[in-house]
Amino acid sequence: MDIWGDHAMTCKSGGGVVFRHNLVLKVLYAFALDAGMDPKKELHGYKIDAKDRIGDLCLPWEDFGRELLVDVTVWNPLYLPRVKPSSVIPHHTVNLAHMDKLQKRDLDDQQMIDTAYGRILYMPFACDTFGD
Repeated sequence: MDIWGDHAMTCKSGGGVVFRHNLVLKVLYAFALDAGMDPKKELHGYKIDAKDRIGDLCLPWEDFGRELLVDVTVWNPLYLPRVKPSSVIPHHTVNLAHMDKLQKRDLDDQQMIDTAYGRILYMPFACDTFGD
């Protein structure tokens, strides 16, 4: 822990990062539920012989009945390598988080991911926990 508590905002072992991720997911789920979208959280069975849960929230999508997989990621700009650029570049942390999620998935040029149920649109939902 540092004297300002900044490390606690970025450390994955303390549970704070997971708590904030789950809080964002809970809010998005509530919005989709209130909108009558029939959301589903953290479904399994999309990938065979790989990381099974490839998204946090599944929403119906107007693409021939396929689903939209929303993958929440929450980053903090107080992580030491991001502090300086985040202080001068608008949305720096969010943009990095978004690009990180896209690079970690095997997507085609339309951001579709192959699953056991066919090709489904993948959308990272990146946010930072400090600033806009």
